[in-house]
Amino acid sequence: MIIGIDAACLSVKEKQLKAGVYYLAYNLLRQISLLDKKNQYLLYSFSPIPGEVLYNFNKHIENKVLLPEKFWMSLRLSWEMFLKKPDIFLGLGQALPLYHPSKNIMFVYDLAFEGYPECYPGSYRRLSKQTKFGTAHTDKVIAISNSTKEDLMRLYGVKEEKIEVIYPGFNPSFSRQSKKKIEEVRIKYKLKKPYFLFVGSLKPIKNVPEIIEAFASFIKKTKKDYELVLAGSDFWLDENISKKIEKLRLKTKVKNLGYVSKKDLPALYSGAFTFVSPSLYEGFGIPLLEAMACGVPVITSNLGSMPEVVDKAAILVDPKDSKQIKDAMLKLDKDRRLRERLIKKGLLQSKNFSWKKFASSILRVINNL
Repeated sequence: MIIGIDAACLSVKEKQLKAGVYYLAYNLLRQISLLDKKNQYLLYSFSPIPGEVLYNFNKHIENKVLLPEKFWMSLRLSWEMFLKKPDIFLGLGQALPLYHPSKNIMFVYDLAFEGYPECYPGSYRRLSKQTKFGTAHTDKVIAISNSTKEDLMRLYGVKEEKIEVIYPGFNPSFSRQSKKKIEEVRIKYKLKKPYFLFVGSLKPIKNVPEIIEAFASFIKKTKKDYELVLAGSDFWLDENISKKIEKLRLKTKVKNLGYVSKKDLPALYSGAFTFVSPSLYEGFGIPLLEAMACGVPVITSNLGSMPEVVDKAAILVDPKDSKQIKDAMLKLDKDRRLRERLIKKGLLQSKNFSWKKFASSILRVINNL
C-alpha cells in the first residue's frame, strides 16, 4: 500500500519554525520506520527534506519534491493526487488538497484560531477555511486531545464517529538531569538565580504577558531574587512581551533565551523552580509532558486540553487572571510538600505518553481504513 503524506513541515530550514507540528511529524515517521516495514510512504514537500532528517527513516519512506511552492496545497499537490494518487493520504498539515484520493486521514491539532482570531491576524481566514474544508472531506480526523474533538463537533459539526483522539508523545531524553548537566546549562545561559521557566513559541496565544505580570507580583510580595526565563521561537513574537517587561521594569529579572536546542532543554527544565505555561488555548501541550518528565512542578491553564495532559499533576489557573498565576507561584514557594507531591505525580503522569503509542495508534487507523 502506498501512503502519501503532506510532509512540507519537515522541509523547513529555519530552526524557529521547527515547532510542534514539525516534531510531531518527525517523531511519527521515526516510529513508523521501526513499526512498519511493509507499506510505502511518499513524503510530499515543496523543497527537499534535509538528508539528516531522512536518514532517520527507513528505506520505505522517501521524499517527493513538488514545485512550485506557490499554491502548493490547492494546485500542485492536487495535480499530483490526480496524476498518481496514493492509496491513503495523510494531511499532517491540518489541510487536504482540493483534489484528494478516496481515502484520507486529516490531523487537527487545535482550533485556537476560531476562539482567538485576534491572535492570528495574518492567518485566521486561511486556517479556518482549510480546516473546515478538510474535516468535511476526509474519512477520518485525528484529534490530539478530547478538547480538540469537542471543538470539532461543536464548531464544525464533525460527527463523533469520524474522529479518533490519539495523544502525542515526547522524547525520552526529557528526564531528570544530573546536577553536573544542570550546572553546565546554567553557566551556558548565565542563569545565576532560581528561575521560573516558560518553554514554547512566543506568540500571543501562549499568554506570556500574564506570566510576566504574575511574576512581577510574586517578586513584589516575596522580595525574593528569582528570574523568569523564556525559551522558544520568536518567529511569531508577541509584541506585548517586551512592552510588559519595560512597563514593570523587569529587564534584569526576565531572560529571553530565544530558541534553545533540544540538547539543552532537559537540563534547562530540570534546573527550573517551576514550569509556568497558562496558555489561552493548547491542542495538547508537549512542553507540559517534558517538564513533568524532568521532575519540575507545573502551573498551567484550566482551559482546553491542558487539564487532560496534566490530570492531577499540576496547579490549574485561569489564564486571564494574573493573580491566580501569582498565587500558584506563592504556593509552590511556601509549600515544599506540595512541590514534592506535584513532582511525583508529574513523573507518573508523563509515563502515560509516548511516540510509540502515538504511531501504533495511527497505523491502526490506517489499516482499518
